[in-house]
Amino acid sequence: MEELPKTGLGEKGQLIATLIVILAVGFAASLLFASASESSYGSIAAAAVAAVAIAFAVLSASRSLDRFQNRLERSASYDQLTGAFNCMAFSVLCDHAVKEARRNGTALSVAMFDIDGFAKVVESRGRQASDKALKLVAAGGQSGLRQCDPLCRWGGDEFVALLESCDSAGSVTAADKFRSSAVGLCSAEGGVSLTLSAGVATLRPDESFYSLIGRADEALLAAKRSGRNRTVAL
Repeated sequence: MEELPKTGLGEKGQLIATLIVILAVGFAASLLFASASESSYGSIAAAAVAAVAIAFAVLSASRSLDRFQNRLERSASYDQLTGAFNCMAFSVLCDHAVKEARRNGTALSVAMFDIDGFAKVVESRGRQASDKALKLVAAGGQSGLRQCDPLCRWGGDEFVALLESCDSAGSVTAADKFRSSAVGLCSAEGGVSLTLSAGVATLRPDESFYSLIGRADEALLAAKRSGRNRTVAL
């Protein structure tokens, strides 16, 4: 799956930690010098131990901060339930993809998916089972796409996939693979029988990302009205 650009804050944190370690070692060195001038071997040993302890403490704190930062970055970019991108992060990726498609003259499509009758799944199976179904739809559907195709949980039981270098015919094929893989995993691991509808749209000249998404949504509604469990392209 495509990743968002890194902020670089982790590198800054590591640099700050390194500077602190240098300062700590310098401080310990000054203690060593002072202790040596007083010919106190006990003080020298204590200063050395203090320097090592400070260095380890700072490095440990740096690693903890880096892990915490990574968690914050992930929570800001990904849906916590399904692991798919959230709308804000996905929009950043899509704006970039639209510019690249125009610059390179390549096709760009989006596919929007909706679980048919998901409200009945929630009512009959409960929240825990429905949440598991959402996770399985995301995981199964993603496995049916290319590794480079970002997936977003658009809201509720709706998902959107960004399909770069993919024309209208290719996007229909990709959407059908998503649907088939998602349904198969839900049945195999969740014991839930469900279907998905999909709408796909391919970028037109001078069209914005939000217009593209709007046409994919219209195609999805057409799939629903046509009897569900199918893919419609507009």
